[in-house]
Amino acid sequence: MDLSRLAQSLGSDWEVVATELGLSKVEIDHCRMENHTVTMMAYAALNKWRNKVSGEATLTSFISALELCGTTTIDWDTVKKAAQKMS
Repeated sequence: MDLSRLAQSLGSDWEVVATELGLSKVEIDHCRMENHTVTMMAYAALNKWRNKVSGEATLTSFISALELCGTTTIDWDTVKKAAQKMS
């Protein structure tokens, strides 16, 4: 799964998505403190999620989490491009 492309799709709402993916506030805070850009923060969160849930970190579960975050701004075109590259 291309985490960097998916991270780019999240924008400033990455923390809401990270919470929906099951990351704790402490894990999210670490992502924020250890990175300088929003995209890198989102990437770090997605990487923590992938390491945390291993085989369950699929594009399908990522998209399901995005759909549950109804008020977030998601670049769906970027998500679709990442999905197409994976198939």
